[in-house]
Amino acid sequence: MARKFIQMGMTRAKRYANHKGGRKYDRSAREVEREGGGRVELPKSLAHEGMEEKLGASEVFKEVWRRCVGDERYLELKREFLAEQKVWDGERKKTLKKEEEMKVVKDEEVDDG
Repeated sequence: MARKFIQMGMTRAKRYANHKGGRKYDRSAREVEREGGGRVELPKSLAHEGMEEKLGASEVFKEVWRRCVGDERYLELKREFLAEQKVWDGERKKTLKKEEEMKVVKDEEVDDG
């Protein structure tokens, strides 16, 4: 979880470095959903006040993230998580397959009825 927040800090600082005010798109996803159409990415800022500070902040987060990725305990926990996730994914696929088979049988019964 800590890695996730460190990466979020890195990407957020980078976005504020690239886009004055932090807005990457001309409209929010909610506006697009409500009004239709699409979103257009705003051009990156070439230079604005605070840009260097935000780039520096992003680099600090990046360095901390790299230290996390190199930590042996983190790597051990990641391996455990990936193994558990693989088992969970396999079980989930089996459940979805059974649900789909049951739906097909039910649909066939309705067609025959």
